[in-house]
Amino acid sequence: MEFTWKKILLLCGFFITLIVGPIWVLSTPMIEYYVTKFDREPDTENSKKYLLKCADVCYSTMREDKSAELYQKFYDRYKEDHRRHYALYWLGMSLDKLNKNKDAINTFYQYLNEYPEGKYAKDSTDGVQRIKYSKPNN
Repeated sequence: MEFTWKKILLLCGFFITLIVGPIWVLSTPMIEYYVTKFDREPDTENSKKYLLKCADVCYSTMREDKSAELYQKFYDRYKEDHRRHYALYWLGMSLDKLNKNKDAINTFYQYLNEYPEGKYAKDSTDGVQRIKYSKPNN
């Protein structure tokens, strides 16, 4: 297969589009940019939805400190939102990953107090037990 400049440029374009593009869009500076946009219009449905989405992206890309901050922001800001229980549970999970064990346990207990029949009630109970028994000295 003969490589020409056009083919090389095309391959570089594909690489940038498929590899570098998503990494840049999900990078910490871009997450910060999105969050500042959401802060300008905090009461729109899109701001609520994408604030949680940014927190989820941070959690799944091992930026638990940022995800904890964003889940806490959502939980504190939107007192009447139906996804508040989701933010509280994942805040506990983020704190657990950060080895902030007392805070994680308190967050899981808070979830159980506020949402005893919630979707993540059993997972919160399991989280408390996992921390207490697998990390007893922390």
